[in-house]
Amino acid sequence: MVTFARTPGLVPQVASPLNPGARARLEPQIQSLYDHQLIIGTQSNPVNFFSQGWTNGRTPRETNAPVFPLPSPLVFLVAGFGVHLVQRPIPNAAMVITDVTDWNSLLYQGVLSFTVGMQGKGYLTGNLYQFPAGIGQYGFVTTGGATAGNIALIASNGVPAVGKYFRIKGAPITLTQNETFLAQIGFPASAVAMSNSHTVCIILRGVQGKQIG
Repeated sequence: MVTFARTPGLVPQVASPLNPGARARLEPQIQSLYDHQLIIGTQSNPVNFFSQGWTNGRTPRETNAPVFPLPSPLVFLVAGFGVHLVQRPIPNAAMVITDVTDWNSLLYQGVLSFTVGMQGKGYLTGNLYQFPAGIGQYGFVTTGGATAGNIALIASNGVPAVGKYFRIKGAPITLTQNETFLAQIGFPASAVAMSNSHTVCIILRGVQGKQIG
């Protein structure tokens, strides 16, 4: 159970793990959680997000969480989701979506799911196009610049504007300290068919905070 403060000066609260039935104060930090993963051109197996922190050369460029799950005393309140197609993909700048067919294949064949807890309680399932990023360049080009490396660098998922992302109506999803959570992109019907591998970023919109009471 999460209580958002509605009065200026108050802070969000979460259920206290130390005193059942009581509330713990949450020192809020407005910050989305994000994670980048590479999807190969013929990806068929599910790709997991928020399962690796700063390991194997990964840095804040790839994710802003050093470890997963979030360590004590961090708590995250998920208020929305976004799927972003990275225009200059990580780690290889040459890996770009080269035409609209690639773009459609990824957005329409890919299915995003979000689960919480060791038992994998499901909160979300849907095609990638249902979760606009609300960020990035807008539009799509099939040619651009003088080199092949600049082809199709502008690939957006939705309109990049404030609030243009999938938002949860009502209470947010609470990710408590040391609780496992996982976002996954799967391809249940058939493997994706793209000319190149491509990097996708999943963004959890919400409030991160430190439990202080």
